[in-house]
Amino acid sequence: MKKRAQNLLTLILVLSLCLSCMLMPHAADAAASVTVHSQSELTNAFSTLAASGGTITLGADITLDGAVSLPVVKKAVTLNGDGHTLTLSGDLALNGDTEMQNITICNDGDSRLISCGGHTVRFDATVSCTATDLFYPTIAGGNADSTAYSGGELTIGGGTWQRVLSGNAGTGASAQSGKVSITGGSFEEAVQVGGAGQMASGSKITMHITDGSFKDGIVFFSTKETATANLSLLVSGGNFAGKIRVSDEAGTLNGSCNLRMVGGEFSNCTGIEGWTGNGNLKANLNVSHALSESMFTLYADDTLDTTLLRTGVADPCLVYVNGFYYLTMTGSKNIALLKADRLSKLSQLTLGSNIAYRSASDATAVQTFGYDDLSGTWSPELHYFSEDDFPGQSGWYMYLALRNNSGDSSEIRMVTLRSANSNAPESPFVNPKTQVINNSQPILDKDGEIIAEWGCGMSILRIEEGEYKGIYAMWVAEENRGTIDFAQKIMIAKMKSPWELASEPTAILHPTQRWEKFGSGKSGSKYYPAVVEGATALYGKDGQVYVIYCGSGYWTKYGLGQITWNGGDPQDINSWVKYEDNPVFGANDKDGKHYLGVYMQGAGHAFFVKDAKQNLFAVYHAYPTQGASGAGKAKARNAYIEPCMIDYTVSNGVNMGVLTFTNGKKPAPVDTEVSFTIESSQFAFTDLIGEDGLNTAYFSYNAAYDYNGDGSCNIVDVLILLRNMLFGKGGTLSDVMDLLRFITG
Repeated sequence: MKKRAQNLLTLILVLSLCLSCMLMPHAADAAASVTVHSQSELTNAFSTLAASGGTITLGADITLDGAVSLPVVKKAVTLNGDGHTLTLSGDLALNGDTEMQNITICNDGDSRLISCGGHTVRFDATVSCTATDLFYPTIAGGNADSTAYSGGELTIGGGTWQRVLSGNAGTGASAQSGKVSITGGSFEEAVQVGGAGQMASGSKITMHITDGSFKDGIVFFSTKETATANLSLLVSGGNFAGKIRVSDEAGTLNGSCNLRMVGGEFSNCTGIEGWTGNGNLKANLNVSHALSESMFTLYADDTLDTTLLRTGVADPCLVYVNGFYYLTMTGSKNIALLKADRLSKLSQLTLGSNIAYRSASDATAVQTFGYDDLSGTWSPELHYFSEDDFPGQSGWYMYLALRNNSGDSSEIRMVTLRSANSNAPESPFVNPKTQVINNSQPILDKDGEIIAEWGCGMSILRIEEGEYKGIYAMWVAEENRGTIDFAQKIMIAKMKSPWELASEPTAILHPTQRWEKFGSGKSGSKYYPAVVEGATALYGKDGQVYVIYCGSGYWTKYGLGQITWNGGDPQDINSWVKYEDNPVFGANDKDGKHYLGVYMQGAGHAFFVKDAKQNLFAVYHAYPTQGASGAGKAKARNAYIEPCMIDYTVSNGVNMGVLTFTNGKKPAPVDTEVSFTIESSQFAFTDLIGEDGLNTAYFSYNAAYDYNGDGSCNIVDVLILLRNMLFGKGGTLSDVMDLLRFITG
């Protein structure tokens, strides 16, 4: 047995060496280059390079006058647009192997056909398409008429196309054979695996799709007459809408139609349909087990015709979980939590019938703090922790601050409660240690003692990797109460549980910029603080960590500022850099001047939420005003929502990324429409598969073992892996054995 295994391995090694020799690239001769500026120069250049091949570079935008058939070339020609546009006012026929790159193809009028004549033609990822009217160009891998052809490979890596026909655009019967590879691009109408009409016996076309956006799906045949062909499609990527179907017409079909699927995004696909018409066509569908077991999400737009989310709201917090919005806000004695499946419904719910926390029932407030009556349940925030975050303590938590009704604002303490529902932030909320409903848990310091200092607005910040990896609590504290130096500061500390700190708190932010100090100082006998509060974390696409916070008194020229983490100890104030051009958002500029046309004041205290497609939105409060200059401020604040983003073209003093809104630093007009993408439903991939003439089978597949990208894992992949090992391109004998075990399953 051992000798037999050694002989088998020797045979495989010999085969891999033979295969590597066959696939060994050969040196190419230096190619000529020609620059052209007109249609005549372009056609002449193809004639010049007909025998030698080479590169033609556009030196200017060129418009082709009517239908053009380029000269026949015997060796490959590259058409490099160099950023210029080639406008088609008629069809274009390519008569030799051609590659197009760095070029814009403009379709003038009806959809213009680019026929490839069965040659090897490549439109690379730098190709783009525009249209003067409604239509983009169409590509045919074969001919514009019904001339038979055999060979050639069409590759599409970019561009926007009206249609793609792998075969001929002509509808007459002829033999058509070739290959098509789609690695990118966008397709307005159905991509066709075969030709436009009849296909004669001997026709064979294979297509492989690895990426791209297919807005009207895929069709194999399209004829009312008779077509005989063997058509094969491998799908390993791409985004598909519409249907994948055997035919759009009721013709007579013979031969085979083979669809092999191992990957892709099918959320917008409406079905995979077979064939029950005339002829002896065999339609086969082979699907990898992994894809067949996949679930896909359907999306919809939840549209609000205004940025106004709800009136009478301060310190709003909005999360979107499992298809529902949850909105909470500051209260006087209780905390309301509104749940709705549409943004517009949040303004219709009553607070009294949606209470998540009642202070009168809170033993912590009464017995621990001595707060038998509250005059503030402030700044509630909802945060989720997984089992990986805090084992045994996972779930949705509500953080808030309790203010004693004593007339003394210094009596404010931070607490938390956990939702009894592990999957969503829903009532009832309980003490996370005792499970008693409405009984809050005080926030404890690193020694397990209740934090007895003034604290409010607790939020969560995460460092995902590195030396300082962990979960941190942020909140606002104060210093020098009762003096001219009265000010707030943002504190931070690492957490050991959702209610207990693991380190000594430190300040990372003080009010130092002018815009942060409006409303501070002494008025009569009372001192007002310079304010920084409402700190909340935002995260950039490349690991950046930002903190967005509020500056100035909420009753004055309130706004949002930004600080950015520079990678040092998050508890060191020197690890945070304040953006020099703060504020990043508000009704006033950094000097306190009101933005003309903004009918609100005190816009700030933002909480951030992402929709189902990860678009970022800010929910904030502001006082509406009667005047465009900020005059006539209302007594109560409202909650607003609008889209925002991280602008990675702007430096924040550490790296790239500054929070920006659709109206720049200013709130959008209230009548601006807001569109939030939601999950409408889920479905399984197998739900797409029809029962009409499809021979469906399922197979094991692992992309990591598919070394030649043919959608299969077999002995050929073993040979390629062995060849890679021999030539130092990666792989080990252990990898070979793993692949053999997978194949023999």
